[in-house]
Amino acid sequence: MCNKRKSFIAKIVPKAGGVLGLVIVLPVRTLQLSMLPPYNSLLIQSLRLRRHMLIPSPITAAAMVEAKGLGRNYTGTINALLIGVFMLASTISHSRNALLEFECIVMGLLQFLCSPLSSSIPSKCSSLPLAPFLDIRCGLSEGPFYEEASHTLRFIDIVKKHVWWVDLREGPSSAKKIEYDISFGVTANLASSTDSFLFGGKHGIGIAKRDSSEYKYIKRFWHEAEISKNYETIMRANDGAIDRQGRFWVGAMNDPAYTNGKFDPVGILFRLDTDGTLHRVLENVTIPNGISFSLDDKTMYWTDTPTGNIYAFDYDVSTGNISNQRVFWHTEVGGPDGHAMDVEGNLWVALWGGWKVVRVSPEGKVTAEIEVPTRCPTAVAFVGEDVYITSEEDPEADKYPESAKWHGGVFKCHVGVKGRKLYDAKIASI
Repeated sequence: MCNKRKSFIAKIVPKAGGVLGLVIVLPVRTLQLSMLPPYNSLLIQSLRLRRHMLIPSPITAAAMVEAKGLGRNYTGTINALLIGVFMLASTISHSRNALLEFECIVMGLLQFLCSPLSSSIPSKCSSLPLAPFLDIRCGLSEGPFYEEASHTLRFIDIVKKHVWWVDLREGPSSAKKIEYDISFGVTANLASSTDSFLFGGKHGIGIAKRDSSEYKYIKRFWHEAEISKNYETIMRANDGAIDRQGRFWVGAMNDPAYTNGKFDPVGILFRLDTDGTLHRVLENVTIPNGISFSLDDKTMYWTDTPTGNIYAFDYDVSTGNISNQRVFWHTEVGGPDGHAMDVEGNLWVALWGGWKVVRVSPEGKVTAEIEVPTRCPTAVAFVGEDVYITSEEDPEADKYPESAKWHGGVFKCHVGVKGRKLYDAKIASI
């Protein structure tokens, strides 16, 4: 008898929740959209931001009911009962802060009530605010890097040739930039220095001072034959990473500022070994991008953005050699850009042109999404249980005015899991 009752509840509850949700949501949303234009904009934006968040908030529940109709989720009934209260409160209230605070309270209640009822709800929770952490209008913010010792976030603007520093103890007001006469594509810490950092730049790999625009190259990318083909003008460094042994991996690609936005398959993935020798590991790639290493350091993940692929390689940590290239994950939504790995072995991947960051499991499955309020997120860095997301100025801003509002900004999102440890470069010649 007990099993029959449970079976009956399992069939009826989701449907009842869906019907009740529609009955409550549609009239209230009609009222909101017709009477309160400011909330029209806010709610639509919230729906876009939270439609695929890690745990249902009231707005997420509304989107779920509206999109799926008669839902198949036990959370439908609880959501439906709370959506009406939330939406009526947001209609009456003329304070965005009150609206968002109310949502956070209900979101916590949902997490408590719903987690035991549905295994489809992941255990982690994240939400993006409705404004960037830094609204600084970068041309192409990239390469976010967290320095734990100083609790500082460093990132670059490739287009405007800036390196930005933010003291996270002081917050956004502490943001400062240093301008260089070349572009940097990626930076890393040096084990041997506290006043300088390593970079992959316009013409090669070098070191730069933290407190000035002084820098010097230690290795140039190009041979004489390539220099004669104007490679020092039409190419530049892009993303990279440090492996456990302290080697520096960095990709080079066409510089769209000098190729009219065209990207030819002439890119190269370089590896600078600890003895200072520079190796060409992969050639004839287009946009070499994010690099991460598995928790056991047996697999390297690397992106060639236009293919839509993140590739996996068998990785020999003792030699730095890679082999057995295969597709780890493929997307048709935007292009995979920079990524970072968490302590559970998941990759958090920025999807350029896709409005989002996705969490990809070690099995290559998307298990969560963070929808970003600009179309072109570029890279991800962990700071504790938060991620910081950089973005590019939208090249089609006229076509995507919503994207243009905060493009080039840096966004912060709580995800409830920490990133894996980052390594310092150990180059003997420095």
